[in-house]
Amino acid sequence: MLSTGFDWNLCGTSTLRFAPALNIPDSEIQEGLFRLNKALKKF
Repeated sequence: MLSTGFDWNLCGTSTLRFAPALNIPDSEIQEGLFRLNKALKKF
């Protein structure tokens, strides 16, 4: 959901695909997981 700043790619009916840069900092991984959790709670 873009309202949470998270853009995802659906692959089938039960799979999310995302591909961050290989050099992503741990802090950005944590932020991304926080936003993913927030977006999924809206469903």
